[in-house]
Amino acid sequence: MKFKVKAYYNHQKHRALAIPEDKTLDDLSEETLRWIGPEVTEGTKELDTSERLFGFDPQTVWDDFQTKGFSVYEITAKVTIK
Repeated sequence: MKFKVKAYYNHQKHRALAIPEDKTLDDLSEETLRWIGPEVTEGTKELDTSERLFGFDPQTVWDDFQTKGFSVYEITAKVTIK
C-alpha cells in the first residue's frame, strides 16, 4: 500500500519524524516536538509498505500512524574507520 508522509529531519541530532500528510507539527505533543528539535528540514515522501528501506521502514511507519499518529527514526549506529 502506498501513502504519503511529511518528513522532518534534524541533521544535527540524526533524527527524523514522519507524520501523515494531512497532519501538522501542531498536532504533536510538546515532548515529541522537543525530541525532533527546533531546526528541521521538511520534505514529503511517498512510502510503500511492500518495500524495505534504510531509515523509515514503510510498514513500521504505517503501523506507528495507526497506534501513535506519528513515527520516529533515530540513527544510533556508530561507525569506526580504521
